[in-house]
Amino acid sequence: MKRLLLTLAVTFGFCSFVLADENQVASEIIESLETAKGFVKQKNWEKVQEELNYALSKIGEIKSQNLVKFLPEAPKGFRKENANAQSIGSAGAFVGSAGAVNATADYYPEKDDDNSKSVKIEIFSGGMLGGIGGLAQAFSGFAQSGGTKNTNVRIKGYKGMQEWEEDYGKLTIAIENKATIVISANGYPNAEILKTFAELINFSGIEKEQK
Repeated sequence: MKRLLLTLAVTFGFCSFVLADENQVASEIIESLETAKGFVKQKNWEKVQEELNYALSKIGEIKSQNLVKFLPEAPKGFRKENANAQSIGSAGAFVGSAGAVNATADYYPEKDDDNSKSVKIEIFSGGMLGGIGGLAQAFSGFAQSGGTKNTNVRIKGYKGMQEWEEDYGKLTIAIENKATIVISANGYPNAEILKTFAELINFSGIEKEQK
């Protein structure tokens, strides 16, 4: 039953994962693919699809786990919360992003009890969602705003676009159309907070992970 629910979750939408042993997950992938081969010989295509979807979900589990490690620890004076990763699964094939994953984490000042100030880091990886999908997320909320200040920036050798309006903004950095990092901040007087958190991210490590 647990396996069936996981397969359905990955087939029809996003699925969150907890950290798992990579070797154990790899063994499950191999087992599922071997089972799928048996169903191919029987021409039981429904079962073949079920096994392949399950294998894809486990691959997404490993990719998600690897992506979470690039969410930086909180800098001094902040706390890190809600770190997690998701996989879009086989449903992403409709938009060229089967197996795409994203990882997110929220950061709050340690002395801010009402969470009026916050920073979010999102890493999109794989398929179109890793490229233009992440960029679409970055530009959402600014399209009809006339007071937004857009600035081209460069962080650790990577180009990005910074958007800021009053006390809210985003910094978007794309890596070879394979991954997109979006840093958003709310409740701060200027955009310096975006660069502060951007400096904590291992962009070159994320780039290597995509190859």
